[in-house]
Amino acid sequence: MSDDKEQIISSINPGKIFNEVTTPNSTQIEHIDLSKDKIPEPLNSYRIREGRYGIASFSPERPYLITYGLSACMAIVVYDSKARKGLIGHLSTVKGLDKVIKGLFSEFQGDLNQATISIVVGSSVGSGDAANFGTQEHHFWPSLGQLISAITMHNPKTIEIDDKYSTHPRGIALNLETGEVKEIDNSREWTWSDQQDTSLNRRIDEIENAH
Repeated sequence: MSDDKEQIISSINPGKIFNEVTTPNSTQIEHIDLSKDKIPEPLNSYRIREGRYGIASFSPERPYLITYGLSACMAIVVYDSKARKGLIGHLSTVKGLDKVIKGLFSEFQGDLNQATISIVVGSSVGSGDAANFGTQEHHFWPSLGQLISAITMHNPKTIEIDDKYSTHPRGIALNLETGEVKEIDNSREWTWSDQQDTSLNRRIDEIENAH
Protein backbone atom coordinates (compact mmCIF):
# COMPACT_ATOMS: atom_id res chain seq x y z
CA MET A 1 0.00 0.00 0.00
CA SER A 2 1.38 3.42 -0.95
CA ASP A 3 2.13 6.21 1.53
CA ASP A 4 -0.90 8.22 0.43
CA LYS A 5 -3.19 5.31 1.27
CA GLU A 6 -2.16 4.74 4.85
CA GLN A 7 -0.75 6.29 7.96
CA ILE A 8 1.22 4.55 10.69
CA ILE A 9 0.00 4.85 14.25
CA SER A 10 2.02 3.76 17.26
CA SER A 11 1.02 3.97 20.89
CA ILE A 12 3.53 4.12 23.73
CA ASN A 13 2.89 3.29 27.35
CA PRO A 14 5.32 3.10 30.30
CA GLY A 15 7.70 0.27 29.49
CA LYS A 16 5.68 -0.99 26.55
CA ILE A 17 5.33 -0.16 22.85
CA PHE A 18 2.24 -1.45 21.06
CA ASN A 19 2.49 -2.90 17.59
CA GLU A 20 2.16 -0.39 14.79
CA VAL A 21 -1.08 -0.58 12.86
CA THR A 22 -2.17 0.97 9.59
CA THR A 23 -5.33 3.03 9.27
CA PRO A 24 -7.06 4.52 6.24
CA ASN A 25 -6.56 8.25 5.77
CA SER A 26 -10.33 8.71 6.22
CA THR A 27 -10.01 7.65 9.88
CA GLN A 28 -8.59 10.25 12.24
CA ILE A 29 -6.64 8.99 15.26
CA GLU A 30 -6.52 11.08 18.43
CA HIS A 31 -4.78 10.29 21.72
CA ILE A 32 -6.67 11.45 24.80
CA ASP A 33 -6.20 11.34 28.57
CA LEU A 34 -9.49 10.93 30.43
CA SER A 35 -7.75 10.84 33.82
CA LYS A 36 -7.34 14.63 33.76
CA ASP A 37 -11.06 15.33 34.15
CA LYS A 38 -12.91 12.72 36.23
CA ILE A 39 -16.55 12.84 37.26
CA PRO A 40 -18.46 11.26 40.17
CA GLU A 41 -20.09 7.93 39.39
CA PRO A 42 -23.45 8.61 37.69
CA LEU A 43 -26.30 6.76 39.36
CA ASN A 44 -28.87 7.78 36.71
CA SER A 45 -27.17 5.56 34.15
CA TYR A 46 -27.19 2.30 32.24
CA ARG A 47 -24.30 0.13 33.51
CA ILE A 48 -22.56 -2.45 31.32
CA ARG A 49 -20.83 -5.42 32.94
CA GLU A 50 -17.59 -7.17 31.99
CA GLY A 51 -17.92 -9.28 28.86
CA ARG A 52 -21.13 -7.47 27.90
CA TYR A 53 -22.19 -4.66 25.62
CA GLY A 54 -25.15 -2.30 25.63
CA ILE A 55 -26.73 0.27 23.35
CA ALA A 56 -28.77 3.22 24.59
CA SER A 57 -30.26 6.47 23.32
CA PHE A 58 -30.34 9.69 25.30
CA SER A 59 -33.16 10.30 27.75
CA PRO A 60 -33.30 12.91 30.53
CA GLU A 61 -33.96 10.14 33.05
CA ARG A 62 -30.83 8.16 32.09
CA PRO A 63 -28.35 10.39 30.24
CA TYR A 64 -25.30 8.14 30.83
CA LEU A 65 -24.04 4.78 29.62
CA ILE A 66 -21.24 3.53 31.85
CA THR A 67 -18.94 0.63 32.64
CA TYR A 68 -16.35 0.12 35.33
CA GLY A 69 -13.90 -2.40 36.71
CA LEU A 70 -11.57 -2.00 33.70
CA SER A 71 -8.41 -3.74 34.85
CA ALA A 72 -7.01 -6.11 32.23
CA CYS A 73 -10.03 -5.30 30.07
CA MET A 74 -10.56 -2.63 27.43
CA ALA A 75 -13.68 -0.65 26.65
CA ILE A 76 -14.92 0.37 23.22
CA VAL A 77 -17.32 3.30 23.01
CA VAL A 78 -19.30 4.25 19.89
CA TYR A 79 -21.38 7.41 19.60
CA ASP A 80 -23.65 8.73 16.86
CA SER A 81 -24.20 12.46 17.44
CA LYS A 82 -27.16 12.72 15.05
CA ALA A 83 -29.14 9.98 16.77
CA ARG A 84 -27.68 10.75 20.23
CA LYS A 85 -27.15 7.02 20.60
CA GLY A 86 -24.19 5.20 22.11
CA LEU A 87 -22.67 1.76 22.61
CA ILE A 88 -20.24 0.51 25.23
CA GLY A 89 -18.55 -2.86 24.97
CA HIS A 90 -16.52 -4.17 27.93
CA LEU A 91 -14.01 -6.50 26.27
CA SER A 92 -12.12 -9.21 28.09
CA THR A 93 -11.08 -12.48 26.39
CA VAL A 94 -12.27 -12.59 22.78
CA LYS A 95 -11.73 -15.56 20.48
CA GLY A 96 -12.87 -13.87 17.26
CA LEU A 97 -12.09 -10.17 17.55
CA ASP A 98 -12.89 -9.20 13.96
CA LYS A 99 -16.24 -11.00 14.18
CA VAL A 100 -17.05 -9.33 17.51
CA ILE A 101 -16.29 -5.82 16.25
CA LYS A 102 -18.30 -6.42 13.06
CA GLY A 103 -21.19 -7.73 15.17
CA LEU A 104 -21.09 -4.78 17.58
CA PHE A 105 -21.18 -2.29 14.71
CA SER A 106 -24.00 -4.21 13.05
CA GLU A 107 -26.03 -4.12 16.28
CA PHE A 108 -25.33 -0.40 16.69
CA GLN A 109 -26.88 0.42 13.29
CA GLY A 110 -25.38 3.89 13.28
CA ASP A 111 -23.47 5.86 10.66
CA LEU A 112 -19.85 4.88 11.32
CA ASN A 113 -18.65 7.41 8.77
CA GLN A 114 -19.84 10.09 11.18
CA ALA A 115 -19.26 8.22 14.43
CA THR A 116 -16.61 8.77 17.06
CA ILE A 117 -15.15 5.61 18.55
CA SER A 118 -13.19 5.63 21.80
CA ILE A 119 -10.90 2.90 23.13
CA VAL A 120 -10.01 2.97 26.82
CA VAL A 121 -7.54 0.50 28.29
CA GLY A 122 -7.71 -0.65 31.88
CA SER A 123 -5.21 -0.41 34.69
CA SER A 124 -3.30 -3.45 33.39
CA VAL A 125 -2.85 -1.81 29.98
CA GLY A 126 -5.13 -4.22 28.15
CA SER A 127 -3.06 -7.28 29.02
CA GLY A 128 -3.96 -10.45 30.86
CA ASP A 129 -0.49 -10.66 32.39
CA ALA A 130 -1.36 -8.96 35.67
CA ALA A 131 -4.50 -11.06 36.10
CA ASN A 132 -2.54 -14.33 36.15
CA PHE A 133 -4.63 -15.96 33.45
CA GLY A 134 -3.63 -19.33 32.07
CA THR A 135 -2.04 -19.80 28.67
CA GLN A 136 -5.34 -20.45 26.89
CA GLU A 137 -7.05 -17.35 28.29
CA HIS A 138 -4.02 -15.16 27.62
CA HIS A 139 -4.02 -16.25 23.99
CA PHE A 140 -7.49 -14.75 23.51
CA TRP A 141 -6.69 -11.43 25.19
CA PRO A 142 -6.64 -8.84 22.36
CA SER A 143 -3.90 -6.23 22.25
CA LEU A 144 -4.59 -2.55 21.69
CA GLY A 145 -3.04 -2.79 18.24
CA GLN A 146 -5.31 -5.69 17.27
CA LEU A 147 -8.38 -3.80 18.48
CA ILE A 148 -7.46 -0.67 16.50
CA SER A 149 -6.89 -2.78 13.37
CA ALA A 150 -10.26 -4.52 13.76
CA ILE A 151 -12.07 -1.20 14.17
CA THR A 152 -10.39 0.65 11.30
CA MET A 153 -11.51 -2.03 8.86
CA HIS A 154 -14.93 -0.34 9.14
CA ASN A 155 -13.64 3.17 8.34
CA PRO A 156 -15.03 5.17 11.27
CA LYS A 157 -14.64 8.94 11.20
CA THR A 158 -12.55 9.20 14.38
CA ILE A 159 -10.88 6.89 16.88
CA GLU A 160 -9.92 8.32 20.27
CA ILE A 161 -7.41 6.25 22.25
CA ASP A 162 -6.78 6.52 25.98
CA ASP A 163 -3.89 4.18 26.83
CA LYS A 164 -2.71 6.01 29.93
CA TYR A 165 -1.44 3.82 32.75
CA SER A 166 -3.52 3.74 35.94
CA THR A 167 -2.84 2.10 39.28
CA HIS A 168 -6.53 1.34 39.90
CA PRO A 169 -9.29 -0.27 37.83
CA ARG A 170 -10.92 2.34 35.64
CA GLY A 171 -14.49 3.30 34.85
CA ILE A 172 -15.90 5.41 32.04
CA ALA A 173 -19.14 7.25 31.38
CA LEU A 174 -20.60 8.21 27.99
CA ASN A 175 -22.86 11.26 28.06
CA LEU A 176 -25.59 10.24 25.64
CA GLU A 177 -26.68 13.84 25.08
CA THR A 178 -23.29 15.32 24.18
CA GLY A 179 -21.12 12.31 23.28
CA GLU A 180 -18.48 13.23 25.87
CA VAL A 181 -16.57 10.32 27.41
CA LYS A 182 -15.36 10.88 30.95
CA GLU A 183 -13.42 8.77 33.44
CA ILE A 184 -15.30 7.95 36.64
CA ASP A 185 -13.63 8.82 39.91
CA ASN A 186 -13.38 5.58 41.92
CA SER A 187 -11.47 6.99 44.88
CA ARG A 188 -14.36 5.82 47.07
CA GLU A 189 -14.79 2.50 45.23
CA TRP A 190 -17.67 1.61 42.93
CA THR A 191 -21.21 1.79 44.27
CA TRP A 192 -22.72 -1.12 42.29
CA SER A 193 -25.91 0.84 42.90
CA ASP A 194 -29.35 -0.65 42.24
CA GLN A 195 -30.27 2.77 40.86
CA GLN A 196 -28.19 1.95 37.79
CA ASP A 197 -30.10 0.09 35.09
CA THR A 198 -28.41 -3.13 33.96
CA SER A 199 -31.21 -4.36 31.71
CA LEU A 200 -29.37 -3.49 28.48
CA ASN A 201 -26.51 -5.97 29.06
CA ARG A 202 -25.96 -8.44 26.23
CA ARG A 203 -23.23 -11.07 26.13
CA ILE A 204 -20.35 -10.43 23.75
CA ASP A 205 -19.71 -14.17 23.39
CA GLU A 206 -23.15 -14.51 21.81
CA ILE A 207 -21.76 -12.52 18.86
CA GLU A 208 -18.73 -14.85 18.73
CA ASN A 209 -20.93 -17.93 18.74
CA ALA A 210 -23.42 -16.66 16.15
CA HIS A 211 -23.32 -18.40 12.78
